[in-house]
Amino acid sequence: MSREEQILERLAELDLALAERVHAKAMAAEDAGEIDRLGRTYQRIARSVRQSLMAKARVAREREAAARRESLGRLEAGLGRRGFYDVFDDDPPPTVHGPDTRDRIDEVCRAARPYVERERPDFDEADEAQIHGLARELAEYDDFLEVSVAESVDRILEILGYPEVAVAEAAQAGQSDAGGSAPPVPPPEPPAHDSA
Repeated sequence: MSREEQILERLAELDLALAERVHAKAMAAEDAGEIDRLGRTYQRIARSVRQSLMAKARVAREREAAARRESLGRLEAGLGRRGFYDVFDDDPPPTVHGPDTRDRIDEVCRAARPYVERERPDFDEADEAQIHGLARELAEYDDFLEVSVAESVDRILEILGYPEVAVAEAAQAGQSDAGGSAPPVPPPEPPAHDSA
């Protein structure tokens, strides 16, 4: 939380405490003029509380939006986590991939997604991130750009524990190489998502 947010939060707390005191006095007042004066004071203080809370929320949104823009800018520039490497960490910093490798990673992710969605009906962003992470790991191998997208998808599916898809594709490739006319393996069904 930024210093501005802390100040705005404290102001809101002070205003709220004051509003509670004024409200209690207005409730205890007997004179109509006194009730009217305290009521207007209470309204001004309550408005101040709301404005402080809205300002705090706006500052938080702006801070989060700036962090998202910076993060996206770093990712688009291919910087990833560069500059945040712990020298005592056993793992090396992530490799910065060139545009061809990044395009291939995206292509592999798009190709693998339908298969994983078919196997996992509750497919979500975590699964998407896992696919992307595996594709990035495969990109660390020297032959990543030479290997076909289908073979990379096969590797991802095997890692995720879905060898039946990889085996079916390998069987189809083996039969077609042998001169047989095996029927093609149908593409995976698109996932059924509720529109309600």
